[in-house]
Amino acid sequence: MSGRACSVCSRPDRPELDAAIVAGEAKRGIARRFAVSPDAVERHAKAHLPAALVKAREAEDVANGDALLRQIQDLQKRTLNILAAAEKDDGDARVALVAIHQARENVAFLSKLLAEMRPAPTAASLRAAAEKVAAKAGLSADEVLALAEKMAREAEGKGDA
Repeated sequence: MSGRACSVCSRPDRPELDAAIVAGEAKRGIARRFAVSPDAVERHAKAHLPAALVKAREAEDVANGDALLRQIQDLQKRTLNILAAAEKDDGDARVALVAIHQARENVAFLSKLLAEMRPAPTAASLRAAAEKVAAKAGLSADEVLALAEKMAREAEGKGDA
């Protein structure tokens, strides 16, 4: 880096420009809107964008995910209550079947949502898990990882049939 000052950091509208970057707007569009070069926006985003803004956006995403999760859980509870009422005392079989179908759909969606919210495992976390299993099984971590990869390949092959 040349040691010169960041042209974006000294701008009076920097908070708005930072917010546009954090919101995921295209860097070229930001550059046009704020009359700066796309390279300046890119350099600023990489080197000077406050981590607090990025963390705030991540926290907002988590909060939105939590709210959606609560809504789905509430919907599932209500669905199961409808099912219980429909099954009670020779209730309406059609209502029960619809509630069963909806409950199944809720569970599928909830599973998908939870899988997306869960962070992907890192190589380090997989290695640590393999080492724990290896210690219990009397194998090396490399042997456990190789077995896990083999099992995953076999499972993928069976899913295609």
